[in-house]
Amino acid sequence: MALHGDWGVAGTFTSSNATLVAGDVNGDDVIDVRDAAAVLTARGTADRAADIDHDGTVDAADMNWVVQNYLMQNSMADHYTDPVKRLQGKTLEDYVNRM
Repeated sequence: MALHGDWGVAGTFTSSNATLVAGDVNGDDVIDVRDAAAVLTARGTADRAADIDHDGTVDAADMNWVVQNYLMQNSMADHYTDPVKRLQGKTLEDYVNRM
């Protein structure tokens, strides 16, 4: 027997438009320059939070997830976090260029 659809606990049907996007390295429910800074800081390590693609090394591919999903919010968050576009005078582009 094949079941199709989104199923919740005890077979109850659930549906949601919630979206979780890759790149929220610091867990604040928004992808912004703070996440880019965290990826750059962890570059070359196996830091699990910053290794977005889980290939074992934080690298440009992980930064690409931050770039691709920049300024997106976790739609399941119970609060809105204002995205930060400049950190210590640096923008996303500055962090990407240093990668």
